Amino acid sequence: MVYSILLFFHVLISIALTIAILMQSSKGGGLSGVFGGGGGGLGSVFGGRGVATFLSKFTIVMAGLFLLVCLIMGKITHDSGGTQSTQSAVQRARTSRVIPMHSAEAQPAGTEAEATETPASTPDSGN
Repeated sequence: MVYSILLFFHVLISIALTIAILMQSSKGGGLSGVFGGGGGGLGSVFGGRGVATFLSKFTIVMAGLFLLVCLIMGKITHDSGGTQSTQSAVQRARTSRVIPMHSAEAQPAGTEAEATETPASTPDSGN
């Protein structure tokens, strides 16, 4: 349960980190320039350079959270011995496969008697 919650937050942090990185530019001309340039919008709140500074700090925080969640998820997986959350579907299918028994006890009542009483049909030899 905790692993699933951490995985959910990990995905959210990954998306936020990707967006924050894509919005930055090396000289303030990318999408951060759109928010900081011109009148109104976020430009009046942050200023031209304020958005870039905010995005760089936001990126650092998201990268730190990403690293922290990675380490916690790795620790949980290591401590649990790599249980079902890390096994592939094929591995789970192999370990949970039930092999049916082929004995008289496993067959429904009457099927064995019918099989021994009814001879197999053979084609006529034509003699």
